[in-house]
Amino acid sequence: MRILVTLLSLSLLLGCDTESNIDPRFEDYFVKYYGEEGNQTGVDIKVLSDGFVILGNSTSADGDQDIILIKVDNLGNQQWINSFGGNSSESAAAMEIDASGNIIIAATVSTTPADQDVMILKVDPDGVQIDSAIFGSLGEHDVANDILITQNGDYVLTGYTTNVDTSKPGYLESTDLQDILSVRTTSDLVQLPPAAWRRIYGFPGVDSGVGLMQKPDGSFLFFGTTNKPPTINSQQAGFNMFLFPAAADGIALSTAELQLFGTLSNETASKIIQTDEGGYIMLGTSTSSGLNQLYMARVRSNNDFVSAGTIGVDGNVEGASIAEASDGGFLVLGEILENNNTNIALSRIASNGSIRWRQTFGGIDNDMPGTVIELENGEILFVGTVTLESQSKICLIKATNSGELKP
Repeated sequence: MRILVTLLSLSLLLGCDTESNIDPRFEDYFVKYYGEEGNQTGVDIKVLSDGFVILGNSTSADGDQDIILIKVDNLGNQQWINSFGGNSSESAAAMEIDASGNIIIAATVSTTPADQDVMILKVDPDGVQIDSAIFGSLGEHDVANDILITQNGDYVLTGYTTNVDTSKPGYLESTDLQDILSVRTTSDLVQLPPAAWRRIYGFPGVDSGVGLMQKPDGSFLFFGTTNKPPTINSQQAGFNMFLFPAAADGIALSTAELQLFGTLSNETASKIIQTDEGGYIMLGTSTSSGLNQLYMARVRSNNDFVSAGTIGVDGNVEGASIAEASDGGFLVLGEILENNNTNIALSRIASNGSIRWRQTFGGIDNDMPGTVIELENGEILFVGTVTLESQSKICLIKATNSGELKP
């Protein structure tokens, strides 16, 4: 069911980027838009004690891209907006909030088309930059996908690099094109040495780190995508989602197996979260002959396999973000292809993998998902991107626990 076609087409085609010009018939709904000149995309959102902070990217008319942060109150009213960038193009991937309320951002810095580095950006609660640090290899692609704050307050950025480990078993120059990248720093953005944290790790093939979790015992779980050939399950071909445990130094545990989750189709990773019961659930996309389906996998707190498989949501849907629902099951935000346009799909999925409902938010142009969260009262909040006739803007939408627009 699509519930925003009329809303977006009527209230956005005039090119407005503030809520003050929303069509009167829809002004009572929690649908907010943010942005300045150029194009903006919504990436991530975090809950604060007095509202929310939204992470996005902004591209100017000359193609330069900067990171933007927006602070809004509980009603979605913008309190401040700040941008961060330099002579290069910066693209934010994810953020976390540390114990002092500082906003820690993982980003990619593109100096030239052939040279990308990763950056950790630290911003105070008022949106003022505290510090930043860039890490990378000259002439290589180092790309950020996620950020984690460890139990001792360190920061770990996760992504991928083309500066692969050539000493790994099974390395082939022709096929080993990407490895997992993880940069760990202190809270002062000082990088840990290789003996304290392994920066590059991979398997034979193309690997990408998408997420990282720290377990209560201090060990880690790396999550991502790989086309490493399976050694046990012949039904896992092409690309699969992977999960491998690592010790406190970031090196894979010899006592724990790498797990692959996939089918004869290609499965790519999107997001991993820890459930209230202590296990982990992973979201991705299964692609076969141009058709995308949601793919989910679960493990227990001890990493034992629980389940994995595609989710029967109607349509061509890619997974983007997942959150656990307080009344059971999960909320999944994805991108659905309809009539050659992309829209935002929000689904509630039961614990057994069945679909309870799906709502689609979109207009006549391309709209894209960012991150979904559930609020303490059970309402659903997500950030994304809506496309106008000439520009794209960040959207913040609140829905009821049944996926209907929230008044």
